[in-house]
Amino acid sequence: MALQIPVWPAGIPLLDGFERHPTDPFRRTEMDGGLGRTRRRFRVFPISISVSFLLSGEQYDQYYDFCVDALNGYSDWFMVVVDGPGGCMQKRCRWLSAPAEKRLGGGHWEISGQIETLSNF
Repeated sequence: MALQIPVWPAGIPLLDGFERHPTDPFRRTEMDGGLGRTRRRFRVFPISISVSFLLSGEQYDQYYDFCVDALNGYSDWFMVVVDGPGGCMQKRCRWLSAPAEKRLGGGHWEISGQIETLSNF
């Protein structure tokens, strides 16, 4: 049986805030004389993405159920649309750690954290 990767719920906005932090795939070695040597350490590298979004109380309940149940407590991979080279595309991502959840007035919630994806997925 094939493993099914959960898909981020359509009713929950993820990208109110967005910032990419690619891991440097190169290593530089300084030489005793002359130019340093630069080489690629790996072709596929992790990219951490800082995200923040605002949810209504109903959206928060849907988000929380998704992360706790479908993602096994924020730990499993999921599919979500993220922006990057080539525009907005669906990518396989996971939370780096449980995001911060701040309750605002009017029953709204502000969620902020970091997700991780791979450079070629």
